Amino acid sequence: MVINTGSILFTVSKDLDDFEKAFSVLLKKISKKFDELYLKNKKDSLDATQMQPILNLLLECFHIFYEIVDSYLVRSVLQWSKIIGDREFKKQIYSTVFTKIADIHLRMSETLSSTKAGYLASVAEFSFQRKIYSTENLIRHFDSFVNGGMENEINDVLDSMWNINDDFKQLAYPEPGLYGWKFDYGVDG
Repeated sequence: MVINTGSILFTVSKDLDDFEKAFSVLLKKISKKFDELYLKNKKDSLDATQMQPILNLLLECFHIFYEIVDSYLVRSVLQWSKIIGDREFKKQIYSTVFTKIADIHLRMSETLSSTKAGYLASVAEFSFQRKIYSTENLIRHFDSFVNGGMENEINDVLDSMWNINDDFKQLAYPEPGLYGWKFDYGVDG
């Protein structure tokens, strides 16, 4: 069986373009509604809970975006690795997908930063906190390799993961702060 790789690239590009257009329209509508509610809330000194429904919609947009990212990660591993044999074409499709995902994220950031309240960093941070939280995963990875008799073999990988999360260690591994442990993220590991 011969796979038409051009067709795969075309389909993936079109699907992401269609998603970006629809998602962009949705974000603009939500941002407009946010601005209207924000100004009304500010003018009429309404209870801040009036903003919660629109904040929930923004949070849902972050979830939708990351579902798409996850979908393409899964597709690249489970589908493309089986049907695309050419390494250079795999690199091309990965590059296309992740460039388009980056474009969508940039548009998302630009749209949200143009709202009356600014970037809405608290909504974004809330959305990211669960994604970046890594303590449970770190423990599970370590325990799995200990149980598999390869404790020493996993150490370098876990150290690399720790370093990759360097800018977000307090979000990724919040327990020292939560429990008041004496712990220096820059020194302790």
